[in-house]
Amino acid sequence: MITKEEIREQIRTRFAEVRERARVLAQALRVRAEIAAAKRRLRSACAGLGEEVYARLSAQKGGSLQDDPVLQEFRVRIDGIHAEIRQHERALAAILEGAKASPAGAGEQPAAGGDEPEGPAES
Repeated sequence: MITKEEIREQIRTRFAEVRERARVLAQALRVRAEIAAAKRRLRSACAGLGEEVYARLSAQKGGSLQDDPVLQEFRVRIDGIHAEIRQHERALAAILEGAKASPAGAGEQPAAGGDEPEGPAES
């Protein structure tokens, strides 16, 4: 049979193991947080680079970039997304104007505004 002292020693050993695992996990979490922060900075830098390239493509200052069909395809896609955002912003403004004009019918306005983006998407 196990004595009280052996039980205490086993518990101390287990606590020491748990403490060590907790230390390792905390260290790993700190490193993961640093990795995530570095990835965010990298995405931000890439986004900045992309914005600069897009600005040069749009301003016709791209030089050899103007001849690259892949970059031109990206420019066209980005222009399309910009147009889609403007369309959604107009639809939102119309919904909000409708809500201001008739507060009682505010629940009905989003349904009417929800149909609005479908029309221009066809063109």
